[in-house]
Amino acid sequence: MNFIFFNALQAILPVALTLHPDPNNESAPSKNTFPAADLYNFDLLADYGRENQNTLQFVPGFYNEWFAIAHYNMDTVIVGPFLLSPLEGRPITKSFNHLLSKEDAKRLKHELLALPLLSLEGLSEMLILINFCMTEKLSNLLPSQIKKYSDLIQWEHIQQTLDSFDHPRCNQTQQFYQFEINLVRYLQGKTDVLTEGTPCPNKRPVKSLKRHQNYTTFLLELMNRVALAEGVSAKKSYALRTNTLKANAASKSPEESVKIRFQAAKDYRDLIEELAPDHSDCLVDHITNYIHSHLTDSLKVSEIARHFYISESQLRKRFRDEMGLSVSEYIGQEKIKCAKKLLTQATSLSLKDIAKQLGYFDQSHFSRSFRSATGLSPSEYKRSKVTF
Repeated sequence: MNFIFFNALQAILPVALTLHPDPNNESAPSKNTFPAADLYNFDLLADYGRENQNTLQFVPGFYNEWFAIAHYNMDTVIVGPFLLSPLEGRPITKSFNHLLSKEDAKRLKHELLALPLLSLEGLSEMLILINFCMTEKLSNLLPSQIKKYSDLIQWEHIQQTLDSFDHPRCNQTQQFYQFEINLVRYLQGKTDVLTEGTPCPNKRPVKSLKRHQNYTTFLLELMNRVALAEGVSAKKSYALRTNTLKANAASKSPEESVKIRFQAAKDYRDLIEELAPDHSDCLVDHITNYIHSHLTDSLKVSEIARHFYISESQLRKRFRDEMGLSVSEYIGQEKIKCAKKLLTQATSLSLKDIAKQLGYFDQSHFSRSFRSATGLSPSEYKRSKVTF
């Protein structure tokens, strides 16, 4: 069995052409450019959906990353890892290697979080062209959320697209990613301008209203998540989402769908602005709730900031202004509170178990943090509570 591994974020399309395997060559070339690729069980990944030949499927990885797995006769193409924008926060349903050490898991997660987001448009173009490279056909076997683009690709556009990959992220992919970033900034009040020339899912003449409606739907998911993160009530946010989805589904032209997405952006911004002056307070409340529900993780400020669509510097400032201590100090404080409860209530747990449960690097790290906060080692604290 032959494997071809592409990094979706490093101009892989020209690589895909050069690595097109010879069916008579059992030792097909491979490309492995993701630093933590050695931590993945690619045999297990490649077995996913093997019974469905000539198909292309999305497969979740460890955290928020995704792979695209394609089977072409005896060849398996693994595209990834990549993060999707605006759907990069979808819950993960399975992972493919349960044997990672804690250190390896941290290294993998660190490298995954460093990946830039890939826009939906960039991903669709990439997968269509990889499919073309492997089959020499603009196949209809692509999944429904991608297939809608393949019917519009012309042969001359293949070479034009390949020629544009002179940078790890092509201009078109960057355009959509930047628009999504600008949309988030607009909702948060960081900019008052949302460019009227919204990129629809392609620069080519649009023949399908469905493509515009789909992109509007994706953007609505993003706007809904931003509004919830900013403190808008779930009832209001989802009501606006539902009403806008209905209007979008009933739209009769691409222009109408574009108009609907802009109106939705304005409506969501109005909901967020209604929260003032308590906006900051609501955000900090959401952050503290998030921290409490993730105390067993190795929480990082960068991860929290990305979850709430806010810069690290803004997060640190808002949090300190409201709480009187830094985010890291608050996380450490809450972990120690939880550790105290575990030490006194769950006597069957070892220090190693408690350290692992609270997301510390190891038992020594836990002990140092505990002594620094309380003046006692975990064992001394536990004995003192038993004594009294």
